[in-house]
Amino acid sequence: MTKTFLPSALPRVASDGRALARDFGTKGGYLATLPPAWTPEYMLLSTSWVNSLVQGPVSLDLPGNLKDQPLIVRSSIVGETIWDRGTFLSLPFHEPPDEDTIKKAVVRIREHAKSIRPDAEVAIILQRFLPSCTKGTLGNLNSLSRTREHWSKFTEIEGYNSAPDRFNSQRDAPAQPQAALVSSVQKPIDRVFASACRWLIDHFSPVLRRDRMLLEWAEADGRLYILQCDLDEDNAEGVDPVDLPIYSKLNVPDRLPVLLKEAAGDNIETWDKLKILDELSIDYSPLPQKLYVLPYYDAITLLSESGQPDKLVAEFELFFDSMAVIRVSRRAGADKTTNLPCTSSCLDASSALGWIREQLDAHKLTGGDPKDLAFILHKYIGARSGAWALYDPDSPYIQVHANWGLPDSLQFYPYDAWDVHTITEEITAYPSYKSHFLWPDKAGKWTFMQIRNSIGRHQCLRQNEILEIASKTNTIGAKLGKRIAVMWFAGVELAGGGKVCLPWYRTYEYSTPDLDSALGQDHVIVPMRGPDDLPVVRSVIATLPSGKKVAMDIQPSEHLVRDPSFLEEIIAVAQSSGSSVIYSGSPLSHPYFQLHGKVPVYLRLHRKSFRTRGRIKYHKLVRDRIPEKIRSKRERVVFANLKPSEISQLLVGKLIEESQELLAAEGQDATAEELADVFEVLRGIMHQAGVDEKKVLEIADAKRAKVGGFDDGVFLLETSLPRPGEPTMENRDVNFSALVGEEYSGDRVRVPFSLLGSLGNSRERVFRVPGSDKGIRLSAGRDGFELSVEQLEHQLEITFPDDDLLPED
Repeated sequence: MTKTFLPSALPRVASDGRALARDFGTKGGYLATLPPAWTPEYMLLSTSWVNSLVQGPVSLDLPGNLKDQPLIVRSSIVGETIWDRGTFLSLPFHEPPDEDTIKKAVVRIREHAKSIRPDAEVAIILQRFLPSCTKGTLGNLNSLSRTREHWSKFTEIEGYNSAPDRFNSQRDAPAQPQAALVSSVQKPIDRVFASACRWLIDHFSPVLRRDRMLLEWAEADGRLYILQCDLDEDNAEGVDPVDLPIYSKLNVPDRLPVLLKEAAGDNIETWDKLKILDELSIDYSPLPQKLYVLPYYDAITLLSESGQPDKLVAEFELFFDSMAVIRVSRRAGADKTTNLPCTSSCLDASSALGWIREQLDAHKLTGGDPKDLAFILHKYIGARSGAWALYDPDSPYIQVHANWGLPDSLQFYPYDAWDVHTITEEITAYPSYKSHFLWPDKAGKWTFMQIRNSIGRHQCLRQNEILEIASKTNTIGAKLGKRIAVMWFAGVELAGGGKVCLPWYRTYEYSTPDLDSALGQDHVIVPMRGPDDLPVVRSVIATLPSGKKVAMDIQPSEHLVRDPSFLEEIIAVAQSSGSSVIYSGSPLSHPYFQLHGKVPVYLRLHRKSFRTRGRIKYHKLVRDRIPEKIRSKRERVVFANLKPSEISQLLVGKLIEESQELLAAEGQDATAEELADVFEVLRGIMHQAGVDEKKVLEIADAKRAKVGGFDDGVFLLETSLPRPGEPTMENRDVNFSALVGEEYSGDRVRVPFSLLGSLGNSRERVFRVPGSDKGIRLSAGRDGFELSVEQLEHQLEITFPDDDLLPED
């Protein structure tokens, strides 16, 4: 039996959307749960109806409200997700189509879907078409909003979105589902949509546990309409960067090169790149990553001699495997040349030699002197994240910007930001939704990878990495005595075990972002992924209504990230057409410096961290000399001296705080530093109690001699009187997670102290409230624990009546 669906006067319950989607596709299923008063008139044709049409004649009885109307025939695919938007075909008809035209459109849509996804089950939405209207999209997707109540509304102009208008729906009363959506002077369009969005959150969230969505909207006939609703979900192609293997670990080869030269001694003072790295080396010598030098004139000689190129390839294979990275460096003190060549992926030995030949040939054409340039070579540095950090001698704060993968990810894609107070080590975080990052595959090819939607807002640096980068950037800046931006590899894995954050470049070229201007509603956003999009920009400019401008949203493909000519072309088009640029990357990275001052640049991420800081409340116990250090940085500081009894209470809390930081430490140096902080808190407790430190150590040694320490990890499980013949000692194999987990008993939950230690890895735990579907989430923050109540998932019992399913003859 084939089926169609017609909406009734009231919307279906949200759970029906899942059931309807099995027959009418995802879009059709959730459209059926929207209030019919909010949507243009429509009819759904099931997958079985579509399949029957292909097999032979099938009747189509349009309802009266769709007869003699312009229609749009929309695809609705079973299992389709929001990540498939734009993949499948929809066909609009500006004039009322007859039955035969509709059926031909259905067949064409089905064939198109099958060509993309052979197993696609295709259903159809027949919807009244609104040809002359204002339309756009409206969403609170995880990629658009930090919370479900913040919405971004885009208006479509010439096929492209305008700059978004944003509103909050938290304080709006839910719209009445029986009433049409109509704006007025008293209730403008944003407030009408806010009420509708409030209703939609209440509609979907309790039943489906989903409250993020993207809506297509239109304004016509004096009303506002919702044309389609897509619920947010995870992307199948997305990855968790933490799960990706790091193929190249940091090591220092024992063997010496024959044709290459090590980066040591006079070489460091000779070549600009090596001199920069030497400036950044504040706590290690030699560098933990071995670098090699091949001056241009040496390379020219080697490549001209018989047999030497093969020996050079063999040496590349020995030191770099298939992950050679090469950049050109100028001689230290020579006239600065921007954008010197560097590889845009890891190279195998033969490709590395070929790249060197190409650079030598190109340089020869310029007539330049080869003695002023050298190739700097090293094995790819595998890092979990890349970062830039800004030191300003007039500020007590270090700005840190980071994204997953290579530091080049920060050039054009969103990133996380932190302000780190260098004296108190207080961190203020500004995480963002990160959609992509640059990562090498096993063959060393750099590619932009998509991040899984559900973790797009997870911070890409650990707390100890943020503090390490900030502290060392502060030391480097103080050493050099001027404002400086430092590039970092974070989470670099050492071949011998452990991790390190490695500074790799520095620049004094930093442009202060212009934060007083924002992208206005008069801008039309045109994506800019490569040179082929430049003609599109020119054509859009030519057709724009009066008063509208183009903003080029730069999101280049991986092979263009290090191509300066691409930016130069964008600048030329922007200058000649009066267009602007939307920049998603960090303003600490070089592309922003290249763009700033040449064209209007709008930052996608407006950070409070860029602005003058206001008052910050700490309310925490700090070391005795911290206020004086803060004042030395020209900051006003307010503090209080507490009574001894009050200090003792706070020191116990401080011990828990420092212990949590100890759990997050990685590597011996970081662990030693955190242990020193724990020990200092213990010293403070001893001082307040009037107990001598020497006496404490003597008692500790005596107890250790008597009953041992904690070296062997002995975990006492239980004791009892032994039965006859039963051994008096038993060493069991146990599951660690069970040992440190909570215990439920009746209406109580027991949380052992040991569980607080396990929070060092996950940083949070959810406890079920006995007898309810609620849970308590315990999260470990830097300055305390946070408790939040949340709704737990539960299995839904879905029933759905067939009142609105009309059998076809």
